[in-house]
Amino acid sequence: MTEQDPNVLTVNVAEEINTVEAGVGGGSNPPKEDRGQAEYYERVMKYLQRYVAPHKVKSRWVTNADIEKLKTEGDVMVNLCTIPKGMYGNVAAIAHSQVEDKEPLRFFAMPDGLLVVNPVIFKHTSAEIEKSEGCMSYTEEPMKTVPLYHKITVLYQVLKQKEDGDLELSEMMEEGYAGPLAAIFQHECSHLNGKYIYDEDYKASDAIGFGEGEITSVDDLKNKYGTNK
Repeated sequence: MTEQDPNVLTVNVAEEINTVEAGVGGGSNPPKEDRGQAEYYERVMKYLQRYVAPHKVKSRWVTNADIEKLKTEGDVMVNLCTIPKGMYGNVAAIAHSQVEDKEPLRFFAMPDGLLVVNPVIFKHTSAEIEKSEGCMSYTEEPMKTVPLYHKITVLYQVLKQKEDGDLELSEMMEEGYAGPLAAIFQHECSHLNGKYIYDEDYKASDAIGFGEGEITSVDDLKNKYGTNK
Protein backbone atom coordinates (compact mmCIF):
# COMPACT_ATOMS: atom_id res chain seq x y z
CA MET A 1 0.00 0.00 0.00
CA THR A 2 1.08 3.60 -0.32
CA GLU A 3 1.90 5.73 2.72
CA GLN A 4 -1.19 5.63 4.86
CA ASP A 5 -3.43 8.68 5.16
CA PRO A 6 -3.72 9.65 8.85
CA ASN A 7 -7.51 9.71 8.43
CA VAL A 8 -7.62 6.13 7.20
CA LEU A 9 -8.79 3.91 10.01
CA THR A 10 -7.72 0.40 10.78
CA VAL A 11 -9.72 -2.02 12.87
CA ASN A 12 -8.74 -2.01 16.52
CA VAL A 13 -7.85 -5.48 17.74
CA ALA A 14 -8.58 -5.31 21.44
CA GLU A 15 -6.31 -8.16 22.47
CA GLU A 16 -3.33 -9.47 20.57
CA ILE A 17 -3.61 -13.13 19.58
CA ASN A 18 -0.24 -14.87 19.80
CA THR A 19 0.41 -17.77 17.45
CA VAL A 20 2.11 -19.92 20.09
CA GLU A 21 0.13 -23.12 20.54
CA ALA A 22 -1.77 -23.04 23.82
CA GLY A 23 -2.28 -25.98 26.13
CA VAL A 24 -5.37 -26.46 28.26
CA GLY A 25 -5.06 -26.86 32.01
CA GLY A 26 -7.15 -29.40 33.94
CA GLY A 27 -8.74 -29.65 37.36
CA SER A 28 -11.41 -27.60 39.04
CA ASN A 29 -9.01 -24.86 40.06
CA PRO A 30 -6.02 -24.86 37.66
CA PRO A 31 -3.04 -22.58 38.22
CA LYS A 32 -3.31 -19.02 36.92
CA GLU A 33 -1.01 -19.69 33.97
CA ASP A 34 -3.08 -22.73 32.93
CA ARG A 35 -6.29 -20.73 33.24
CA GLY A 36 -4.71 -18.13 30.94
CA GLN A 37 -3.81 -20.82 28.42
CA ALA A 38 -7.32 -22.26 28.59
CA GLU A 39 -8.86 -18.84 28.03
CA TYR A 40 -6.49 -18.24 25.13
CA TYR A 41 -7.42 -21.63 23.60
CA GLU A 42 -11.14 -20.90 23.97
CA ARG A 43 -10.74 -17.50 22.34
CA VAL A 44 -8.75 -18.91 19.42
CA MET A 45 -11.28 -21.69 18.83
CA LYS A 46 -14.11 -19.15 18.84
CA TYR A 47 -12.39 -17.25 16.03
CA LEU A 48 -11.52 -20.38 14.04
CA GLN A 49 -15.15 -21.51 14.14
CA ARG A 50 -16.05 -18.46 12.03
CA TYR A 51 -14.57 -20.03 8.91
CA VAL A 52 -17.23 -21.36 6.52
CA ALA A 53 -16.96 -24.05 3.87
CA PRO A 54 -16.07 -22.91 0.34
CA HIS A 55 -19.11 -21.61 -1.55
CA LYS A 56 -19.97 -19.75 -4.73
CA VAL A 57 -21.86 -16.78 -3.26
CA LYS A 58 -20.59 -13.54 -4.75
CA SER A 59 -19.94 -10.72 -2.30
CA ARG A 60 -22.19 -7.68 -2.47
CA TRP A 61 -21.08 -4.07 -2.49
CA VAL A 62 -20.35 -2.39 0.83
CA THR A 63 -22.18 0.88 1.52
CA ASN A 64 -22.06 3.35 4.38
CA ALA A 65 -25.05 1.51 5.86
CA ASP A 66 -22.68 -1.44 6.49
CA ILE A 67 -20.09 0.46 8.55
CA GLU A 68 -20.89 -1.17 11.91
CA LYS A 69 -20.88 -4.66 10.40
CA LEU A 70 -17.65 -3.80 8.61
CA LYS A 71 -15.99 -2.92 11.92
CA THR A 72 -17.33 -5.97 13.80
CA GLU A 73 -16.57 -8.51 11.09
CA GLY A 74 -13.28 -6.79 10.28
CA ASP A 75 -12.11 -7.32 13.86
CA VAL A 76 -12.78 -11.06 13.55
CA MET A 77 -10.96 -11.26 10.23
CA VAL A 78 -7.91 -9.31 11.41
CA ASN A 79 -7.58 -11.74 14.32
CA LEU A 80 -7.92 -14.71 11.96
CA CYS A 81 -4.98 -13.41 9.93
CA THR A 82 -2.78 -14.10 12.98
CA ILE A 83 -4.13 -17.53 13.98
CA PRO A 84 -2.62 -20.72 12.49
CA LYS A 85 -4.97 -23.17 10.79
CA GLY A 86 -4.00 -26.54 9.36
CA MET A 87 -0.56 -26.27 7.78
CA TYR A 88 -0.62 -22.46 7.65
CA GLY A 89 0.52 -19.84 10.15
CA ASN A 90 -0.07 -16.12 9.77
CA VAL A 91 -1.67 -15.10 6.48
CA ALA A 92 -1.57 -11.93 4.41
CA ALA A 93 -5.34 -11.40 4.21
CA ILE A 94 -8.79 -12.89 4.84
CA ALA A 95 -11.85 -12.22 2.66
CA HIS A 96 -15.26 -11.73 4.25
CA SER A 97 -16.66 -14.55 2.11
CA GLN A 98 -14.37 -16.94 4.03
CA VAL A 99 -16.34 -16.26 7.23
CA GLU A 100 -19.80 -15.52 5.77
CA ASP A 101 -21.68 -17.64 3.22
CA LYS A 102 -25.14 -16.07 3.33
CA GLU A 103 -24.51 -12.41 2.42
CA PRO A 104 -20.76 -11.79 2.23
CA LEU A 105 -19.62 -8.20 1.86
CA ARG A 106 -17.02 -7.17 -0.69
CA PHE A 107 -14.01 -6.51 1.53
CA PHE A 108 -10.94 -8.21 2.93
CA ALA A 109 -8.83 -7.61 6.02
CA MET A 110 -5.07 -7.52 6.45
CA PRO A 111 -3.17 -8.35 9.65
CA ASP A 112 -2.21 -4.70 10.26
CA GLY A 113 -5.93 -3.89 10.63
CA LEU A 114 -6.48 -2.35 7.21
CA LEU A 115 -9.85 -3.15 5.62
CA VAL A 116 -9.79 -3.09 1.82
CA VAL A 117 -13.37 -2.31 0.77
CA ASN A 118 -15.03 -2.86 -2.63
CA PRO A 119 -11.78 -3.83 -4.38
CA VAL A 120 -11.89 -4.14 -8.17
CA ILE A 121 -9.05 -5.04 -10.49
CA PHE A 122 -9.74 -3.11 -13.70
CA LYS A 123 -6.42 -3.21 -15.54
CA HIS A 124 -3.76 -5.89 -15.84
CA THR A 125 -0.87 -6.93 -18.01
CA SER A 126 -1.47 -9.61 -20.61
CA ALA A 127 1.53 -11.48 -19.26
CA GLU A 128 0.79 -14.08 -16.59
CA ILE A 129 3.14 -15.58 -14.02
CA GLU A 130 2.82 -18.77 -12.05
CA LYS A 131 2.89 -18.64 -8.26
CA SER A 132 2.61 -21.31 -5.59
CA GLU A 133 -0.23 -20.46 -3.21
CA GLY A 134 -2.30 -21.98 -0.45
CA CYS A 135 -5.63 -20.98 1.06
CA MET A 136 -7.09 -20.96 4.57
CA SER A 137 -10.31 -22.37 3.10
CA TYR A 138 -8.40 -25.48 1.96
CA THR A 139 -5.91 -26.16 4.73
CA GLU A 140 -5.76 -29.91 4.05
CA GLU A 141 -4.73 -29.39 0.42
CA PRO A 142 -1.10 -29.00 -0.74
CA MET A 143 0.11 -25.71 -2.18
CA LYS A 144 -1.05 -25.15 -5.75
CA THR A 145 0.60 -23.40 -8.69
CA VAL A 146 -1.83 -20.82 -10.09
CA PRO A 147 -1.72 -18.23 -12.89
CA LEU A 148 -1.60 -14.57 -11.88
CA TYR A 149 -1.34 -11.33 -13.81
CA HIS A 150 2.12 -9.83 -13.39
CA LYS A 151 0.89 -6.26 -12.79
CA ILE A 152 -2.56 -4.95 -11.91
CA THR A 153 -4.35 -1.66 -11.33
CA VAL A 154 -7.03 -1.64 -8.66
CA LEU A 155 -9.74 0.57 -7.22
CA TYR A 156 -10.76 0.20 -3.59
CA GLN A 157 -12.06 2.12 -0.58
CA VAL A 158 -11.05 2.34 3.07
CA LEU A 159 -12.68 3.57 6.28
CA LYS A 160 -12.21 7.26 7.04
CA GLN A 161 -13.28 9.45 9.93
CA LYS A 162 -15.40 12.51 9.30
CA GLU A 163 -15.00 15.78 11.19
CA ASP A 164 -17.88 14.86 13.49
CA GLY A 165 -16.14 11.58 14.41
CA ASP A 166 -18.47 9.27 12.48
CA LEU A 167 -17.02 6.81 9.99
CA GLU A 168 -17.58 6.70 6.27
CA LEU A 169 -16.16 5.06 3.19
CA SER A 170 -13.48 7.00 1.38
CA GLU A 171 -13.46 7.87 -2.28
CA MET A 172 -12.14 5.12 -4.54
CA MET A 173 -8.36 4.88 -4.36
CA GLU A 174 -6.55 3.90 -7.55
CA GLU A 175 -3.26 2.01 -7.16
CA GLY A 176 -0.98 -0.11 -9.32
CA TYR A 177 0.67 -3.20 -7.84
CA ALA A 178 3.13 -5.91 -8.76
CA GLY A 179 4.66 -8.67 -6.67
CA PRO A 180 3.16 -9.75 -3.31
CA LEU A 181 0.43 -7.08 -3.16
CA ALA A 182 -0.70 -7.91 -6.69
CA ALA A 183 -0.96 -11.56 -5.65
CA ILE A 184 -2.93 -10.68 -2.49
CA PHE A 185 -5.46 -8.58 -4.39
CA GLN A 186 -5.96 -11.28 -7.03
CA HIS A 187 -6.38 -14.05 -4.43
CA GLU A 188 -8.86 -12.07 -2.31
CA CYS A 189 -10.84 -10.66 -5.25
CA SER A 190 -11.22 -14.24 -6.51
CA HIS A 191 -12.78 -15.15 -3.15
CA LEU A 192 -15.11 -12.16 -3.34
CA ASN A 193 -16.13 -13.21 -6.85
CA GLY A 194 -17.05 -16.70 -5.60
CA LYS A 195 -13.90 -18.32 -7.02
CA TYR A 196 -11.13 -20.34 -5.38
CA ILE A 197 -7.61 -21.21 -6.48
CA TYR A 198 -8.50 -24.88 -5.87
CA ASP A 199 -11.30 -24.80 -8.44
CA GLU A 200 -10.34 -27.22 -11.22
CA ASP A 201 -10.95 -24.54 -13.85
CA TYR A 202 -9.37 -21.62 -11.93
CA LYS A 203 -7.81 -18.98 -14.17
CA ALA A 204 -6.25 -15.55 -13.68
CA SER A 205 -9.36 -13.78 -14.97
CA ASP A 206 -11.39 -15.16 -12.05
CA ALA A 207 -10.00 -12.23 -10.04
CA ILE A 208 -11.66 -9.78 -12.42
CA GLY A 209 -15.28 -8.83 -11.82
CA PHE A 210 -17.68 -6.77 -9.77
CA GLY A 211 -19.46 -9.28 -7.58
CA GLU A 212 -23.15 -8.72 -6.83
CA GLY A 213 -24.89 -5.37 -6.95
CA GLU A 214 -25.51 -2.28 -9.03
CA ILE A 215 -21.90 -1.76 -10.09
CA THR A 216 -21.16 -3.26 -13.51
CA SER A 217 -18.33 -1.12 -14.87
CA VAL A 218 -15.37 1.00 -13.83
CA ASP A 219 -17.24 4.12 -14.99
CA ASP A 220 -20.06 3.22 -12.58
CA LEU A 221 -17.50 3.04 -9.80
CA LYS A 222 -15.89 6.36 -10.56
CA ASN A 223 -19.22 8.13 -11.06
CA LYS A 224 -20.65 6.78 -7.80
CA TYR A 225 -17.62 7.00 -5.51
CA GLY A 226 -15.13 9.30 -7.22
CA THR A 227 -11.40 8.55 -7.18
CA ASN A 228 -8.27 9.97 -5.61
CA LYS A 229 -6.77 10.51 -9.08
